Amino acid sequence: MLAKQMRNFTALFAQVLVEEDADAVHDLRVCTRRLQQILAAMVADKTVNKARAVRRTLRRVRRALGTWRNCDVALQAVRRNERRTSHPLRKAGWSLVRESIAAERQAAIKDARRRLYKAGGITLNHRVQQMLTAAERPGGVDPAAVVRRSVAQAAQRWRQALDGARADRSAARVHALRIATKRLRYRVELARELGADEAPAMIAWFKSLQDRLGHWHDRQELSRFIARALAASDVMTAQPKVAVEMLKEVEKDLNASAREVDQLFQIACDSEGARKLENWVRSYCAAAGSAAADSPDANHANAGAHPGEQADNAPESDGKVQNNG
Repeated sequence: MLAKQMRNFTALFAQVLVEEDADAVHDLRVCTRRLQQILAAMVADKTVNKARAVRRTLRRVRRALGTWRNCDVALQAVRRNERRTSHPLRKAGWSLVRESIAAERQAAIKDARRRLYKAGGITLNHRVQQMLTAAERPGGVDPAAVVRRSVAQAAQRWRQALDGARADRSAARVHALRIATKRLRYRVELARELGADEAPAMIAWFKSLQDRLGHWHDRQELSRFIARALAASDVMTAQPKVAVEMLKEVEKDLNASAREVDQLFQIACDSEGARKLENWVRSYCAAAGSAAADSPDANHANAGAHPGEQADNAPESDGKVQNNG
């Protein structure tokens, strides 16, 4: 699993440095998240400091690409809206927003590449290989038991994030739920790789939930892009009717976002998929508790699961330009 993701990382990192491919940006960001979760779940105690440094590099790479990724998704939405409308004021407004985002994107690409060179991604593969060489796990360690504990921890954090978002529907809380959902999904993917029978169904359910969260996030970002485009131009005074049309779009998106939050809570709490997830986590992780005390990796599973990950909750977008999975 780790070797496959490292190959992906190396190829995508090089591609992003020389091309402006939206899918490569998305795929590299997803790859960093998967690598982080593999390391959090599987790295032994004796290499925890090296693993923490690697996760810090992965987080820096992902964050370096965040604004670039947001611009790509927003540009696609704006171009689609611009094509679909025949209203002259709205079309003029979308044209203004498109030009503003395009300018932001060029600055974001330049900044991202500067940060990528400094992030340590070029040497990441070498550092991971050194870490693996130093690890030398005991022969009796059961990878499935390690992953079960890892899934249990991620599921607990996901429930806490869900409860927090339901109690306080602020953008920060919903975003924290979005990040927790991704982390749990990638832990479940580890279980799938180790042969957990029902994991594919759980991953499909997470995909539907992530789609909702992704749409919500992209609407939030587009509203911010519109606001910045209006603030940076003289359209408010020179073409107030165009500005009014764009502000109506912002209001429409905010109302749609509120509906999406209602729908995602229904999926996360009251759907058949939510009940199946609860049962699956309980069943899959049942062996983890009894095995923990006797496992050589018991302390690692608690100490290595999330060091440095809490800082990863800065708003950013992770889905493909056409797909928020």
